[in-house]
Amino acid sequence: MVQPKILNSMDSFVWARLKLDMTTPKKTKFVENVRGLVTFPHYFEDRPRKNVVLFCRLPEHIKAAEKHGAYMFGYTEVIKQFERGDVTDTNYEYVLCAPDVYADILHLRKKISKDKFPNPQYGSLHPNVDKMLEKFIRGKEYQSVKYEEARGILELRFGIVR
Repeated sequence: MVQPKILNSMDSFVWARLKLDMTTPKKTKFVENVRGLVTFPHYFEDRPRKNVVLFCRLPEHIKAAEKHGAYMFGYTEVIKQFERGDVTDTNYEYVLCAPDVYADILHLRKKISKDKFPNPQYGSLHPNVDKMLEKFIRGKEYQSVKYEEARGILELRFGIVR
């Protein structure tokens, strides 16, 4: 049972705070900070909607972008806006890409910061565009922070008290 006197608000977030062991089998080597996105079966609003840019040209990908409310999506016009410098890193949180147009946006690497450029390892370059959009628009970010060489903390919001 939640005590409103303690929390002062019934709309407070529920946080998980994990202490991480950053050691590896090799005594002098340590794990780097981890970051990513996780989606929960229950959606909760924890910040203003994320702006996501999607490079795509297939009609079903454009339909998925409209359905999920992507900030900017398309092919030729979106590429031109990046080339002209009309869009900067401050306009969006993530850049996603359908695999069929990836080769066509490689020249934009200098215009898009390294941590935001589509990458299959991070999931921002994936054939299932609908699932990718849901992950990046509805997903919750997490990132570990080292407080010692071998220890770190990861904090993540995973719900609302209500």
